[in-house]
Amino acid sequence: MRLDVSIDMPFSRSAIYAVYRDKLPDLVPYLPNVRGISVTSRTDEGKISKLVNRWKGGGDIPAAVRKFLSEDLLEWDDHATWDESKYETYWRTIVPAFKDAVDASGTNFFEELARRRRATRSSES
Repeated sequence: MRLDVSIDMPFSRSAIYAVYRDKLPDLVPYLPNVRGISVTSRTDEGKISKLVNRWKGGGDIPAAVRKFLSEDLLEWDDHATWDESKYETYWRTIVPAFKDAVDASGTNFFEELARRRRATRSSES
């Protein structure tokens, strides 16, 4: 399955890219289905950063239901390679409880809105 999503934000590409890469745990209060994000490892080599973030889901699951779910069912690891020279990130999600059942990976592109509009107009001509 392929999933394409586009979000327009009124900030510079470099600022948005840096927040997604470096400040993701700070965004948890704005993510109702997420209880926590912690950086478990990070290496930086020039414009390439490799991160592993542990996500804890289940924020909106009622406590009465959550007590019947083990914590590992609501956690996953996000392995990401961030390439600042291209404003891209390549990611793979691993759910420890379902290592052989879940295979999710992809690429996120961070583009300037004006540049994307020009590309769209060119392809429509």
